[in-house]
Amino acid sequence: MTKPRRTYKKLGPAPLAEKRDQYLRLVAQGLSNSAACREVGIARKTGNRWRYGRKVVDRSGREHVYPPITEERDTCANSPRYLSEDEGIVIADLLRAKRSCVPSPASSAGTRQ
Repeated sequence: MTKPRRTYKKLGPAPLAEKRDQYLRLVAQGLSNSAACREVGIARKTGNRWRYGRKVVDRSGREHVYPPITEERDTCANSPRYLSEDEGIVIADLLRAKRSCVPSPASSAGTRQ
């Protein structure tokens, strides 16, 4: 007799959801990657992969992108060079109402001496 074929897949390692959550909390508190990984019990390389994501190219040349588990903020968001969200909304509202932030030359011409 022949052996019946197995129809199930091998299970991989259990997901590390709890460790990921703990890692994120520690990094948010200001711990370095090394210290957070040591505390959680994972390799530093795993911490870097979770933090920055990774790209894997398989044998056929397809690229698989795994995004980071953290939400990286824009570095320019705090720069005074860019408008804040509130300032952008005010400008958009004025443009929609066909008004300008700058006074028109006709209205300011009469005030000069």
